[in-house]
Amino acid sequence: MDITGLAATAMAMQKASNNQEASIAMTRQAIESQTAAAATLVEQVSEQAKASAAAAARGGINILA
Repeated sequence: MDITGLAATAMAMQKASNNQEASIAMTRQAIESQTAAAATLVEQVSEQAKASAAAAARGGINILA
């Protein structure tokens, strides 16, 4: 392989590496976003469970009905 072929191969490999790094960054960002959303949902469900338990303890609702 001559120098031109090597240069073209190196450029193609660099482009593939850059694309992979961009894909990894987007995946990482998506995971972080989904993790934050899941944490918010867990917090909301926890608060709803606490409110339901408090209402049930007061006799406000029958959770077995």
